[in-house]
Amino acid sequence: MITRTVGILLAAISTLLVTAFPALAHNEFKSSNPAGGATLDTAPTSVTLTFSEELIDGQATFTITGPDGASAS
Repeated sequence: MITRTVGILLAAISTLLVTAFPALAHNEFKSSNPAGGATLDTAPTSVTLTFSEELIDGQATFTITGPDGASAS
């Protein structure tokens, strides 16, 4: 009886370990305004990026390009 219980317990633990989701340790991009891929008639006065967590100063870089692929900094 004990051997069977231990076997079932080990099988359950093994299943949980194999199917466990990885930890989400990285910040995730959520949205932007204007939306990604949007076509605008004029250049926007600002671009807003939204992330799942606060960004760390000096640890993030962004590149905005125009329709010709040139940097729009």
